[in-house]
Amino acid sequence: MDIISVFRRTSERQPDRPFAFDAATMVTYGEADARTDAIGAALCARGIADGEPLGLCAPDSVDLLLTIIGAWKAGALP
Repeated sequence: MDIISVFRRTSERQPDRPFAFDAATMVTYGEADARTDAIGAALCARGIADGEPLGLCAPDSVDLLLTIIGAWKAGALP
């Protein structure tokens, strides 16, 4: 079982459970699952192919974490 499968299963079972937070933001598993699906779809729409490396540069934040998970969902290698 991979990390995305575990993440999705937890999102289905406990969508209101807090997933991640920083000084400015808090998201639940349900919110994170929806946002990472959208990020993954946007990356695919931009032509990111399965197994393709994806460079990210940002300070540690909830948004960065969600982007990493979205990239994994798209099959990219962040």
